[in-house]
Amino acid sequence: MKKSKLLTAILVAATAIVLAGCKKTGTEPVQLPDTNNQTTSEIAQGVTSEAPVIVDDSEIVPVEPGQTSGVLASITVNFVYSEGTADTIEMLNIGGVASQPDETGHIMYGYDEAETLIYRREDTSFTDEDGKLNVTISYDFYNLDYNFDLAFDPMDPENGGDIQSINGSILKNVNGTETVEDFTWENVGIRGETGIWYAGVCSCRNGVIGAYEVQ
Repeated sequence: MKKSKLLTAILVAATAIVLAGCKKTGTEPVQLPDTNNQTTSEIAQGVTSEAPVIVDDSEIVPVEPGQTSGVLASITVNFVYSEGTADTIEMLNIGGVASQPDETGHIMYGYDEAETLIYRREDTSFTDEDGKLNVTISYDFYNLDYNFDLAFDPMDPENGGDIQSINGSILKNVNGTETVEDFTWENVGIRGETGIWYAGVCSCRNGVIGAYEVQ
């Protein structure tokens, strides 16, 4: 089923490409550098909204590492790239929110026009003894006032590949009560109308995070 996205958030330096058979309205995916020593910030997908939000750096108060106060939901996504290079594209569709990276390039903060902290994103990675690149991407959402969709596309327009290694969890904090839902490819794999498979992790609608809503 065809997805239509107005994408914002994750900003990384990369070369723009368009995936044949996996096109989304308003989407401009990027190709990642081919290096075994890349960081997961280089692995991430970068897109901007049609009306970018301008954030004044001087007003930003970053969340300290490990801070969990006020977190309404946490999403963790893991991949194992068998060839040591990422072959998926991260897509966070959340209009009206702009990202602000920290000095390390591994952490990003999402702010709205009122400079309200919406989310904190962090990535980590390591290459194991078999040469496989293991990547973990985590989001902490401090505000669920903005609807969003989180998905991952294959880097190349073909089925299979390392996108099927996806797994993770979604933690929800509702009125102080926490619940955790685990997911794998079997839960989030979705086939588009062109036959291309992608991973629809979740969607947020009216403050509630649930199953990914096909666009």
